[in-house]
Amino acid sequence: YLHNGSNYSIIIVVAYDWRRMVMAVSKYYRIDEANQEIGNIEIHSQVFEVIAHNATAEIDGVSKMFESISQSIADTFNSKKHRNGVEVEFDENGLVVDVYVSIKVGYAINEVAEKIQKNIHQMIYHMTAVKTSEIYVHVVSIDFE
Repeated sequence: YLHNGSNYSIIIVVAYDWRRMVMAVSKYYRIDEANQEIGNIEIHSQVFEVIAHNATAEIDGVSKMFESISQSIADTFNSKKHRNGVEVEFDENGLVVDVYVSIKVGYAINEVAEKIQKNIHQMIYHMTAVKTSEIYVHVVSIDFE
């Protein structure tokens, strides 16, 4: 268990297999306002990713979500599906969210992107009481289908 003094912690898990050693890094956001007399409340980074993904997917004009720009390029050539289209990180000001989307033709990109940002901010705060410091919407393609 590692903790650097901010609201999040990084858990390093080392699992041994007779063939290889595997190390996974999990990120948790600790809720400081919680009643710590009975224990801590920590939210895994994937929870924020799922919330942001769902908040993005429900916006009219969003066609697809991509893992990253490089993945969207690979998708163009390989026709592979992407995981969730969301990355989250914690900084000293709160939660930083990056979403990678394809916008349907006929929709105003700036309007769809602003709706995505507002919806992510509202849903994350409503469900976790955690404030987002920055939400970046990366439009990686236009869907003409």
